[in-house]
Amino acid sequence: MKRKQMHKLIKDISITSHADIIKFTVDFPVKPPASFEFHSVEEAQTSMLALQLLQVQGIRSVFITPGFIAVKKTSAETWENLQKTVTGILSDFLDSGRSVVLTQKIPVSVYAESTTNPATMKFVTNRKLIDDSVSFEAIYLSVHSPFARALYDFPNVKEVSIEQNSVLISLNEEGDWFELSLEIREFIRNYIAEGREIIS
Repeated sequence: MKRKQMHKLIKDISITSHADIIKFTVDFPVKPPASFEFHSVEEAQTSMLALQLLQVQGIRSVFITPGFIAVKKTSAETWENLQKTVTGILSDFLDSGRSVVLTQKIPVSVYAESTTNPATMKFVTNRKLIDDSVSFEAIYLSVHSPFARALYDFPNVKEVSIEQNSVLISLNEEGDWFELSLEIREFIRNYIAEGREIIS
């Protein structure tokens, strides 16, 4: 059973040998470190995806692995009624770039330092972000970086450069680092801690 137009990260949708279980083969942006099984909303507190799926009437359990997700329904329901809803939840979650399972809080620290250019601030983190440096001189150039696009949501951001363990952000003439520095630092720290996608 397949949709005509699947999300680009969903490689296949199929009913397994067990008629109540549907399998989604997925290329996760942030792969779960192991396999996890959830049978109730209470068990799914570490997985927002599993939590959302288990809130759908008729969904009995969710099995998550690094390569696929298996969803089990009750025998009273049909996949004809459920597949569109389940696929939509999965697609929306993949678009968010969040980790499928949060096994523990990632210890992240970020500090801000001034540069020789007063319009540019450097935010240094203890986590590796990317392998090679990349710069985005305008928002329309950041289509392959959800991280850079999100930073452009802050007022007066002119340019974003991402290095291995730091981010350089330049403001336009109307920008004021006195007002933005702390807010952006906290945003970067939370973004990294949540395991969200830097470059797609």
